[in-house]
Amino acid sequence: MEVKVLPSGYQLLKCEDLSVGCIHGGAITNMNNGKLEVYVPANYLVYVEQGILELEYENTVYTVSKGSFFLVRKYTSLTMKAKPGKDGEPLRKIKFALYDSYIRKVIADIDFTDDLTPVKQRIVPIEDTSGLMDVIISVQQQFHQIQQLQPTELLSMVEKALKGIIASNPQLAIVFKEYTRHERADLIKFLEGNFLMPVSLKELATLSGRSLSTFNREVKMILGRTPRQWILRKRLYFAHSLILSTDMSISDIAFESGFQALEHFSRSFKKEFGTAPSVLKIQSVN
Repeated sequence: MEVKVLPSGYQLLKCEDLSVGCIHGGAITNMNNGKLEVYVPANYLVYVEQGILELEYENTVYTVSKGSFFLVRKYTSLTMKAKPGKDGEPLRKIKFALYDSYIRKVIADIDFTDDLTPVKQRIVPIEDTSGLMDVIISVQQQFHQIQQLQPTELLSMVEKALKGIIASNPQLAIVFKEYTRHERADLIKFLEGNFLMPVSLKELATLSGRSLSTFNREVKMILGRTPRQWILRKRLYFAHSLILSTDMSISDIAFESGFQALEHFSRSFKKEFGTAPSVLKIQSVN
């Protein structure tokens, strides 16, 4: 299973129904004064490996310290702030995007009553278990290229860990059940927060709770452009801001902005702004 690494240091593992990202505070290129507005595209299980993560949701601040886990429900708008730990280490966290289809497989054998009380919590602390830490250690080794995990191994380990935390706290089964209810994302918030995601339009539509045809139609109706056009323009303006505000190379900026081919990036950039990214870079330095 290949680890994708962005120039900022963000690392990504991806397999069917599950993706795992490792990120540190300094790798977040669009933070504002150490804060980042987030619209969560999937149910996340997050582990704070080092440092401190502050989450603000509806005027409540959740402080997540080193060694802690928490769940966050999809389509939650929150503010994140990365802070160094007591030892001065910067934030580093590992997040598991748990797609609805995968969670449903995990809880498939659990009997639920028809009159479940809806779970209102959108951020839920999770107690540490040996199964969860086994997953973290294996993922860390994968990111550091110490061992090579197969997708089936990772899916099996995470499933076992999730079943373990449900066994230790049966109330969490209701949380997972509630978190997989079909919902439709706020389209503008979803796109604004996730236009850099390295996924296909079909995957993006699914994550938003829509079919591809509905996704295409609604984006065009609300934003006046097709999803592909809107995302391309958004990525170009994001790249433009990086050129003016960082010392990153043009190739790194292209990759960071979601472009897989430098030639495509340069051509699209010049078409949008009337100048090549390399020329703008030189002008910004002078």
